[in-house]
Amino acid sequence: MRAAVTTAFDRPTRRGHSLFDAATAPRLMELRPPMEPALVRPPTRRPRFGKTHDIAFEPKWDGFRCIAFRGDAAVDLQTRRGRMLTASFAEVTAALGAQLEPGTVLDGELVVWNGSRLHYGALQARLGEPVWPQRPGRHAPAGYVVFDLLAEAGEDMRARPYAERRARLEQLAERLVAPLFLTESTTDPARARSWYRRYPAAGIEGLVLKPVAGAYHPGEACWDQIRHRRTVLGVVAGVVGTPAHPAAVVVGRPDQLGRLRVAGATRTLLDEVQQQLGARLQPAGTDHPWRPDPLPGSWVGRLSSAERVSYLRVAPTVVAEIAVDAAWNPERWRHLGDLVRLRLDLAPADLRPAAGAGSAQVAGPDIAAGSGSERPAGDDDGHAAGGGRGGGRRGAAGDAVRLPSVGDL
Repeated sequence: MRAAVTTAFDRPTRRGHSLFDAATAPRLMELRPPMEPALVRPPTRRPRFGKTHDIAFEPKWDGFRCIAFRGDAAVDLQTRRGRMLTASFAEVTAALGAQLEPGTVLDGELVVWNGSRLHYGALQARLGEPVWPQRPGRHAPAGYVVFDLLAEAGEDMRARPYAERRARLEQLAERLVAPLFLTESTTDPARARSWYRRYPAAGIEGLVLKPVAGAYHPGEACWDQIRHRRTVLGVVAGVVGTPAHPAAVVVGRPDQLGRLRVAGATRTLLDEVQQQLGARLQPAGTDHPWRPDPLPGSWVGRLSSAERVSYLRVAPTVVAEIAVDAAWNPERWRHLGDLVRLRLDLAPADLRPAAGAGSAQVAGPDIAAGSGSERPAGDDDGHAAGGGRGGGRRGAAGDAVRLPSVGDL
């Protein structure tokens, strides 16, 4: 028997905060913002997929974590840290209001898809001003990828096991259409390994691992993650610290015209690496390709572009091997990398022009056109990788990973 839970709002709608008017006597739904999401533990360095089926694997999307509240009178979009994004993603808000019943609370990720991969930079551009569905073309279209059901018809589902929440979510997703999508989930370790190999080029950061018997614990790290890591070559062109004692480095890569562009920055260097690198770095000359101005924070692993990070330019002569994850913008990686080793056998001229996150393409429907058509692309285990219109029927026993593309969102 379901517990009786009130399912409507009892607070006025804030101007510019929602697309929905309070047309009825307002009441308050029990699950309402602000609410802490369940969290993911720090990534493991060595992927462990196991051999049992008691863990569910889901793609780790590179976007804005977002809890969506569908009340009787309004829809709220809340980030992990409690910020409200409702006005900035009005097309998603409108879809949630039209497609969900009051008393529904979802957990998911706001994303932008550029036709071949996730585009975090375009997602960031959506912040700071209201964006309305009636004004298409001003911003890249966004979508909401749902991965958990926290409440349905006012019933709090958080204490229920993941397997039950997922089954109920799949039923709900039967009626979802773009820009709302259901993420894929599998308990098959072999399929999870395939996803892990195939999708870093699409901007999928890795996998999230969830116990099928586990409840949803707000504010607690109850899930694990496996992040995809690869190494890239870059030129050390700036440091945090001094050339003789670099605490971290800013790395550049050549573009198609051979110009050295900021590709990202590293975490704090190991003492041994600091000594080895410090013995080889020289102050920058007048021919350094970068200005000495502080860099936008988003270029060097910070969340906000408004934040400025000071650094010291050095002569761009040393090549290094950097370990980075799959979270790339078109020209640079989003998260801090790790300097693996110096490549003293290479010169900057040996580096090939940057090719972004990778050459592999993941097909999907055309989001901007909203056609929902699918362009299949083969993969290494015989499954098609493609987008689906809306939720996507496949769940833990699904046969294909469905990645939305810009046309769906």
